[in-house]
Amino acid sequence: MAPPALLPLVALFACTRPPDPSQALLPTQLSVLVEHQGLSGPEPLSVVLDLRRNSRNELDVRLSEGMRLWDGRHLWELTDTVGPDGHGLHVADLHGARGADIPLHAEGPLRVVGMTRRDVWVQLPSGSVADCELDQPVCAPSMLQSLPLDHPGPGAGFKLTLVDGELRLRVPFGDERGIEILDHVTALLGVHWVHETWLDQDPLLDRTYRGRGTITAVSRLATLDGDLHEWEDAEPLVVEAPWQIESGGERWKGPRDAGFSVAASHVSGGDGRVCFAGRVRDDDWTSDDTLTFHLGETALEVNLLTRSTAQSRVGDGWFSRAYEVCMDVTVPAGVTELPLSVVFRDRDAGGDTVLASAPMEDGHPTGVLRGIR
Repeated sequence: MAPPALLPLVALFACTRPPDPSQALLPTQLSVLVEHQGLSGPEPLSVVLDLRRNSRNELDVRLSEGMRLWDGRHLWELTDTVGPDGHGLHVADLHGARGADIPLHAEGPLRVVGMTRRDVWVQLPSGSVADCELDQPVCAPSMLQSLPLDHPGPGAGFKLTLVDGELRLRVPFGDERGIEILDHVTALLGVHWVHETWLDQDPLLDRTYRGRGTITAVSRLATLDGDLHEWEDAEPLVVEAPWQIESGGERWKGPRDAGFSVAASHVSGGDGRVCFAGRVRDDDWTSDDTLTFHLGETALEVNLLTRSTAQSRVGDGWFSRAYEVCMDVTVPAGVTELPLSVVFRDRDAGGDTVLASAPMEDGHPTGVLRGIR
């Protein structure tokens, strides 16, 4: 019999119930690995989403080319190898800087069909599938052919779905249809909901992923005067984080050194003109500081020391300058969105720092402007 002093504790333990899953800590990030239809064919693409809404009441999305999955402790990366034994795969933890070859080889490329924080499923050219551990690669035969296209999430309203190539995320604070994350997705390869992190994650993710911003154009008549009074209710995309730097990050000293915001408008039934407005911050203006708008197949470069052109107006200011830019674009019938990247090149004595709302890939903008009417 237990000593009398322990009886209350024993009784309390006996009456304790397992925690309700709905009361568990909600995830703060989502890591997804997909097969994406690129310009040259299907290719792996990795996504990390911050599930806490930003100042625009939207989710920050970071993307990285290649096969990567973030689990809060490790950032696993899979890379193709070719050696004397043929094609293979190498697995590495980018945080721990350690890696090993997966003990599989074939005459042709190996295909990853699924990945979790512990395992990767690899399809051989013969069609058979092997389940391999990530931490210490050993493989065994598996029956898995592919991951399901619907992922129920951790509960509490989270759900990830892939329908007709469109990857959507439903979150507790969103609508029933969910938020579009990517299109032209051909397969869902890996999903991990990150509830908490055990690492100093930001530098690791900043080096590996880049932001791909989405802007929704509002119906607004813009006056090209450099005054933002008619934009007061706009919710701009803000570009001032390390993961939005395309190059020169080692020289960047923070948002006051270089950063910008951008909002957009497009009038329904108008002449195809799309207007942008926002502010640019720079601690040392030079004649080579430029803001370039890549919209569909059209590009417009604005020199930030040139006050006025036929398509742009830039205000005055020491650290912050307001701007308005209008572009004439041809929008085919039925099109409601266009590819968009806005790029700020800050040239200082030590070199260039380039920030972008979305990367340029092979000369094509990878972000999206929605709300075209």
